[in-house]
Amino acid sequence: SVRVAGDVRQIVVYKRDVTEQHRRKEALERQNDLFDREQEIARVGDWEYEAMFFFFFKQKTAYEILGYPPDADPNPSTAVGYYHPEDQPRVRKALRDALQEGRPSDLEVRVAAGDEARWARIRGEPQWEDGEVVRIRGTIQDITERKQRERALREAKQEAEEASQLKSSLLANMSHE
Repeated sequence: SVRVAGDVRQIVVYKRDVTEQHRRKEALERQNDLFDREQEIARVGDWEYEAMFFFFFKQKTAYEILGYPPDADPNPSTAVGYYHPEDQPRVRKALRDALQEGRPSDLEVRVAAGDEARWARIRGEPQWEDGEVVRIRGTIQDITERKQRERALREAKQEAEEASQLKSSLLANMSHE
């Protein structure tokens, strides 16, 4: 309000309808919640590696896949240490290639944490700013069940081939007698 010599001459009122803004916020929260649930169901987590050597997992699923304690403070050396020793050089090379050359990566590697043998698919996509890679964003997915099915199929195929060879050998022997 504006006062002139003690009298109110004008009242200025600002009105802002925030209903639509509130609806958009709720819709975004629902989308984010749905996305988180989808990632949990698909056993996919996401991660980010800052070029200044900050490494963090954005979701508990990523920690679970690696067997990484959720309250831990990951850094590049310890995070890579959660992969099988034979696969660690490939993981390091993928990070190095992404940072130095801007090359995306898509690896299937074994996870070393825990007693059971587990597999993970890790994907990384470099993020650029001013012509430089400043971070790598990626996903990690538990693919253990798929790898187990593939192994069972390979073994079944090998058994079928061996049975076929044995059958052929028996038939050949029988025809000679």
